[in-house]
Amino acid sequence: MEAELIKNDDEKDKTDTFEDILHIVGNNGPFQKRFIWIYNFTYALILSMIYYNILMALAIPKHWCYVPGRENTNLTLEKWWELTIPVETDSYGQDAFSKCKHYSSDNKTSTTTCQNGWEYDKTWYETTIVSDNDWVCDREVYVTQSFVYARLGEFAGTLIAGSLGDILGRRFIIVFTILSLVLNRICMLFISSNYGWFMVLSVLSSTTVNTGFLASLTIGMEITDAKLRETVLSAQYIGWSLGVAILSFIMWIIRRWDYLFLISTVPALCLFIFFRYLIESPRWLMSRGKIHKAYVQLKRVADINNKELPDNFLDRLYAMNKKRTKQKNGLLSLVSSWRLFKNTVLLTICWSTVLLVLQILIYNFGNLKGNPFLIFFLLAMAELPVNIFGKLFSKYFGRRLVQFCAFMCAAISALVVIYYCEDDRPILTLGLVLFVKFFSYLAVYIIDLQAMEIFPTNARQTGTGLCLFISSAVCCISPYITYLGSTYDSRYPYVVVFLLVLIGGISGTFLPETSDIALPETTEDARVFGKDQSYWNFLNRKSKYEPPKKKYGQITC
Repeated sequence: MEAELIKNDDEKDKTDTFEDILHIVGNNGPFQKRFIWIYNFTYALILSMIYYNILMALAIPKHWCYVPGRENTNLTLEKWWELTIPVETDSYGQDAFSKCKHYSSDNKTSTTTCQNGWEYDKTWYETTIVSDNDWVCDREVYVTQSFVYARLGEFAGTLIAGSLGDILGRRFIIVFTILSLVLNRICMLFISSNYGWFMVLSVLSSTTVNTGFLASLTIGMEITDAKLRETVLSAQYIGWSLGVAILSFIMWIIRRWDYLFLISTVPALCLFIFFRYLIESPRWLMSRGKIHKAYVQLKRVADINNKELPDNFLDRLYAMNKKRTKQKNGLLSLVSSWRLFKNTVLLTICWSTVLLVLQILIYNFGNLKGNPFLIFFLLAMAELPVNIFGKLFSKYFGRRLVQFCAFMCAAISALVVIYYCEDDRPILTLGLVLFVKFFSYLAVYIIDLQAMEIFPTNARQTGTGLCLFISSAVCCISPYITYLGSTYDSRYPYVVVFLLVLIGGISGTFLPETSDIALPETTEDARVFGKDQSYWNFLNRKSKYEPPKKKYGQITC
């Protein structure tokens, strides 16, 4: 009898963790599968098409000065160029007809800038924003500035929207992202000829892309079993890559930027058909003390998973909240301990370097020789194997080792690209660039996974938002780097890529291993996260880390 009383007292003292709660409502049931398909895979697919359609719309077709008179002759275009267009050295160090000058006299003694406008090669593009508005030559910088303003929008939006995600919730960010992108892209159709307003919309349309992407990823990870985190991330990354690949084929077929905007943007509204599956993260609601709202969301999950909730389920949620300590939320939580602050800085460096590399590679696709749509498609397809290898490698070899190897392989590939870039071997150059893209994307896959696992629940959206905020600021220079490559020397972007992946690879080795470890729920958990791990022990992906002992007034949720 005495032993039974002690056992009952222990059960009373025992308080559920959020993992226990997820087990009750189902952490790998029909609800999770539907959420992953709709708001991780499909949402990312559509989001990537909207995000990158502006890149296709601002493509710069091959162009040359229009010189009147050819219509009165029977000369081919090539022969007419020889008579009217001077030859210059391009960024690959090869002789080519000038894009911005023509001869001002018949004896070819002097040249002048284009006086009668430009003609555009329509082999690949029927119309782009650039060809419609003559954003070439001295106005080609408009294209670069458009991308810079878009990055500035991400810079401002990631911190603001990231903080809002921890204040107003993940679901709010997802809804706002969809509506904002659709509205801004539609407005761009009507004001593309007005450079000032186009720049304003470039800023506004980019403010929520990063946080919108991470919001659905965060919900997916917070409502599923720890063993499914790689699956959630892979689904979202596969959706993103397929969206980019599909976008290239759409533009290849229709060849008009305005039709591309409509076809790739409007389908985003269809996501609201499945709005019942877009729940607010109950883990976030618990961290904010919104117990009854968390109960409503958890009951919806349980109903779809065909799980019966115990009669005392709501009481157990309140018990968790009653013993939960008051936590610092938002940016203050990220500096509440040295370990969390250090991890935030390291994640920021890794994210900044690899995202800048990816931005350089994607902006530079137009400078590679060949079919631009096929090149864009291959750059997207280079990401797909990452979702398979990234999931397997990170699971069996841990996050740190895979991330370091990915960065180093990207550095080696970039070095080879620099060596062969100016040779007239477009297929070899493209193949090497694809290797750089693959390994860089593998690195960012691991970094995204680490960010979701290192930041505590009460600051997960804010922490990732801060990292992306700084990364977006760094990425603002990516259009200028590719502009240097297209204007001066095609090797410049890859020199920068090489240096960046070296910095990112070294920084990432100082992050803790997070594979198969419970997510830190509070800043107290994050304070000791990875404390026991040895720097040189790359292959030991198991950590002895356990959440802090539950004492009176202290408990995770």
